[in-house]
Amino acid sequence: NFSQQRNFALSKTTNDYILWLDADEKPTTNLIKFLKNFDFETKNDFAFKRTDFFLNHQLRHGETSHQHFTRLFDKNYGLFERPIHETWVSRQPIIKTNLHILHYSHSTLQSFIKKINFYTEIRAHELHQRNVSVNIFQIIFIPLAKFIQNYIIRLGFLDSTAGIIMALSMSLHSFLVRAKLWQRRQH
Repeated sequence: NFSQQRNFALSKTTNDYILWLDADEKPTTNLIKFLKNFDFETKNDFAFKRTDFFLNHQLRHGETSHQHFTRLFDKNYGLFERPIHETWVSRQPIIKTNLHILHYSHSTLQSFIKKINFYTEIRAHELHQRNVSVNIFQIIFIPLAKFIQNYIIRLGFLDSTAGIIMALSMSLHSFLVRAKLWQRRQH
């Protein structure tokens, strides 16, 4: 459970305001300037836009292109929730900024597929524990819809080859979650 791990780590910190970055993330120069002048008396948490680099190409479209993640927050007003793809849930207002975090997620397809397999196991287990059902329609059409959403509606095709690989991979992710859930429900 990634939220439990993050919340445990927060319990070991000594400051109230926390800047949370993953190992594959890097703040931009503008974000560093913002942090150097940060007003610790504020009563807000801050979300930053993440710029994704996938297979050594910046993704400007698709699922990951417009996401903001709350990464600067007062630990006394919230906690991380969800076993995977954890999010910060706060009782303070969250301000979405135009500041960026650079995310160098996967330089190889092999590492990405390995992570997809890992995350889909966790997600299928979570859904199984919640007694969520799955049917053949969901196994076929949710991944297809995911591909159409990422590649066509969110303009992933404009990211060229990296865009189609990302769209197909995220579709595979949707398929594997449901296929693994179906397999678990059979036992």
